[in-house]
Amino acid sequence: MRKNNYFGAGPSHLPNAILEQLSGAILDFNCLGLSIAELPHRGKIFEEMLIETQTILRELLLIPDDFSILFAGGGASFAFANIPSNLIGSRIGYIVTGRWSNLAYDEAQRISDKHLLLNDISSFNSIPQLDTNITDKVDFIYYTSNETVHGIQFKNFPNYNKPLISDMSSDICTRKIDWQLNKIVHASACKNLGIPGMHIIIISNDLLPKCKAQPHIFNFKTLVENGSLYNTPPTLQIYCTNLMVKWVKENGGIDFYSAKALQQAELIYPIIDKYPQLYISNLDKNCRSNINIVFKLPSSQLEELFLKEAEVNHLYGLKGHKVVGGIRISLYNSITLAQVHMVASFMEQFAQNYVKV
Repeated sequence: MRKNNYFGAGPSHLPNAILEQLSGAILDFNCLGLSIAELPHRGKIFEEMLIETQTILRELLLIPDDFSILFAGGGASFAFANIPSNLIGSRIGYIVTGRWSNLAYDEAQRISDKHLLLNDISSFNSIPQLDTNITDKVDFIYYTSNETVHGIQFKNFPNYNKPLISDMSSDICTRKIDWQLNKIVHASACKNLGIPGMHIIIISNDLLPKCKAQPHIFNFKTLVENGSLYNTPPTLQIYCTNLMVKWVKENGGIDFYSAKALQQAELIYPIIDKYPQLYISNLDKNCRSNINIVFKLPSSQLEELFLKEAEVNHLYGLKGHKVVGGIRISLYNSITLAQVHMVASFMEQFAQNYVKV
């Protein structure tokens, strides 16, 4: 039986309608007698699908015409290395607010020790205010818009008069993007845009002359010049992203999902705040994520009981990341408000049963 109420952080829950189309295409795509996994990537049908996917994504996110949209193999972690490799002549400053931006900074340091850490990382519970004396020393500022592990989200894009590089893996298609500030946006597909094995790079064409990554296959300029077809692309993943962007568009677009993300958070956080002795969070309330809600319980035994009783109530995927433990409720676009109400009701009942008066 399919676990429909799945709140895992990624790979994420996919809508049933998408899975039905995907499963059909695996066997026979568009009655061609070929699986989507067998479809020639240089054939007209696939190329039209790839262009359609880029076109709809551009429409949804209001991506300017002077930006290119690329599809490449690997997840967002691949971009941790690929971005500083392409901008090898530039100095990138990293705002580190959790696990993923920290890993991105560590990877950049392997490529060049000139990249800078812009803030203190002794704890991950707030968005830092940066010293402009430091930001003035860098060419770009890299940040992770939503940290899935630590549950921290930039509610406003950082603005220090430097072009931004953003990892938006977990909140892309849940908010509008300021393209005047963000010059590179990258995202793993497996949160709001499909399945694992692909990442999406949206890059200002002004930056392409700066791209100097070697070997040639990793260079963003190469990917742009070849329309993401320099080598065999992740065809199945692109097809799934095609289905997802159509689904987002049909269901109301970014305006709808932006409002929905806020509604979801407003169902869960009041319960956390109502029972602080049970649902423990040390995050600054101004940056608590609308997408990945994290908290701990007073003991590991109580957390195990929470997870066990959640599954009895048909709520799955709530265990926190192994690095931090605790509980994590991931509310990507495919999660419905009805499902969020189910989690909220369960949390309320659990608190009433186990909070000591």
